[in-house]
Amino acid sequence: MSRDNYSAETEISRLINARDSALARLIDRAQKILSLQSKVSARIPKDCQAFCHFLSYRDGLLKLQADSATWATRLRFQQPQIMAQLKQLAEFHD
Repeated sequence: MSRDNYSAETEISRLINARDSALARLIDRAQKILSLQSKVSARIPKDCQAFCHFLSYRDGLLKLQADSATWATRLRFQQPQIMAQLKQLAEFHD
């Protein structure tokens, strides 16, 4: 490994591991979004999962995207059950 490669790898490692860097904050935010996405997807009925997708959760508002009006309607009927399950998780307490 050349000195230049070592220096570049060291710098990349420093950027990734620095707690207050913009990159570290971005990685942390991405991990939180993936965690929320996984938790929401697990509570969407199995037959809807391939057609309904997590978009965001902020200030108590959950946004999902459905591939069609048909799937949106099915999801809307399941909304109370999905929200009740999510409210049991710390991330969804408001």
